[in-house]
Amino acid sequence: MKVHEGVLHYGWPGGLLGRCRLDIYLGEEEVLVVLRDLDDHEGPSVTNAVEKVAEAVREEVLAPLGLEGKPVRWLHWSKTDGVTTEVLFRNPLSLLYPRWRRVGEEEARAILARYGGEADLERWLEKGEFGF
Repeated sequence: MKVHEGVLHYGWPGGLLGRCRLDIYLGEEEVLVVLRDLDDHEGPSVTNAVEKVAEAVREEVLAPLGLEGKPVRWLHWSKTDGVTTEVLFRNPLSLLYPRWRRVGEEEARAILARYGGEADLERWLEKGEFGF
């Protein structure tokens, strides 16, 4: 079930601000966060600032929704690279030490279906806002 949709602005040292599309889904046991690059992210990319992006998501969206204590699954679509990855934080509480695992089309569809995001995925694909 989708619980949030919008554009996230995130900070970077030196005062630069980046931005990305943000969609959040609530599952039975965990939260799915989908980060999607914009044509112009205005500052650092999600890939280069993923820890800051994750902190902003937790503080600005998950906490106000009362979801900050739930496990989070992170998906990122990089427009530049044209790939979808799952971001795995070695330390999910401190959101440090990220690792990226490439996610193919079949797996991405299955993940989004688990959270009721099938129609969103089709819309993103049509608009060129997601890919594999």
